[in-house]
Amino acid sequence: MGLSALFGAGPPFKASVNRLVSLSGGEVAQVKECLRSLEAPFGRSELEALAHDLTQRVNRTSEKEWREDLRMLFQILNDPDFVSFLAQTGVVSDREKERLDALRGEIESERKIARVLAMDQFVEQGPRLKRLSWFCDLRTKFAADGKSSTPDSDPVEEFTVPMCIIRVQTDEFEFPVTFELVQRELSNLIVTLQKAQRQLVYVGRRNG
Repeated sequence: MGLSALFGAGPPFKASVNRLVSLSGGEVAQVKECLRSLEAPFGRSELEALAHDLTQRVNRTSEKEWREDLRMLFQILNDPDFVSFLAQTGVVSDREKERLDALRGEIESERKIARVLAMDQFVEQGPRLKRLSWFCDLRTKFAADGKSSTPDSDPVEEFTVPMCIIRVQTDEFEFPVTFELVQRELSNLIVTLQKAQRQLVYVGRRNG
């Protein structure tokens, strides 16, 4: 998930700025420790897990506030010009800009964190799966009216087919795509995805 999308409309800028610039050296170290656990790509669920972890480590702010501060921090890390924009619009003072720039520099100096952030941005260049959901259903074919013995007879079922209806939404298209699979087709899809998973694990292991 791209950091700009993650930031969204964002929290009140000033409140997050005030909290970020007031972080002590020890608290920044805790933030960096949490960020080292990230793996690309990451998104909202990972941000919430980080906020929860930071609440346990640095409990002077709430989990909700940590989520807001992380959104702000990720935006700063993703866009080097963002702090300058905040300064130009009067959201941050010169002293706060200097502190935020120093915070960004300190975090980006961590090679592992910088690498994960760069990988996340790189992955975001392609289409990304936003949501996948499914449900199972029974599709029944009824016989034509002429096959019923009398008008008052119960409908006659010719056959029933179990179906899996899958709904996929990506960030490339406004509307989701929905398609149906019978059991054999779903099994073939699972086998194909498992093959892709094995290949991906192999490539990742080979390249470290």
